[in-house]
Amino acid sequence: MNLPLQSTRCLTYLIVCGLTVITNTTMAQDKVTAEDVIKMHIKQLGGEEKLKSIKTIETQSVMLLPGPTGDMEAEVDQIQDGNKFLMVMNLPGLGEIQQGSDGKHFWTVNPFQGDKLMDKEEMAMAKEQFSSPFPALQWLKGYDGKITMKGEEDVDGTQCYKLEFAPSAGTPMTRFFAVDSGKMLRMDAVQKGPAGEVKVEVYPSDFKEVDGISVPFKQVTSMEQGELTMEVDSIKFNEEISASKFKLPTSIQKLVDDK
Repeated sequence: MNLPLQSTRCLTYLIVCGLTVITNTTMAQDKVTAEDVIKMHIKQLGGEEKLKSIKTIETQSVMLLPGPTGDMEAEVDQIQDGNKFLMVMNLPGLGEIQQGSDGKHFWTVNPFQGDKLMDKEEMAMAKEQFSSPFPALQWLKGYDGKITMKGEEDVDGTQCYKLEFAPSAGTPMTRFFAVDSGKMLRMDAVQKGPAGEVKVEVYPSDFKEVDGISVPFKQVTSMEQGELTMEVDSIKFNEEISASKFKLPTSIQKLVDDK
């Protein structure tokens, strides 16, 4: 089973997409820039100062995913401290899938595909999503690539600004932000895997405020193989997380040593 990295990242967009800004009213398209949209998104999430105050994130979620005999529920625990993260997905009767980074090495432990260090493509995508608790803060300063305004497009009845993100390394992504609020309502990407390229569409929804930050408590990831639905049970900010949580698993440390 090859689950897209994006589908496991429930916060933010999950949170991960945060981002003083222009008005929340519709602006003439020819005057709106990518920077304007990003600033509006930052404000919608809670503001730059608030987002910068968040150092750690802990999330507990439930993912509903299609299986050979019907849908199955998987518990997903995720922690992040700066650019270090760990995601653990427990698949009933099948085992655990883990993904993580100690800030330097990016790895996957997967009972279906084996334990491995992420390849260049996977690592670039992980860095894009986990460079900090709110990577979108870097969209204005320090983004390693190009962000381009691509006009407007309807997303499930809501008019959105369409921004293309082209990192210097890794897979381009397209994000859609509501014209009237700045909420990110969709993200598109192409995931490369053993079966070839897979188009992925991610739809965050059910936004709620947690400690002054707007968080999507539901996320649907749509692929040709079916849909994955992730629902957040709890989110905690700025809890102390032991550094040992991000220690490389023994099998991954061996791969690093051998390399």
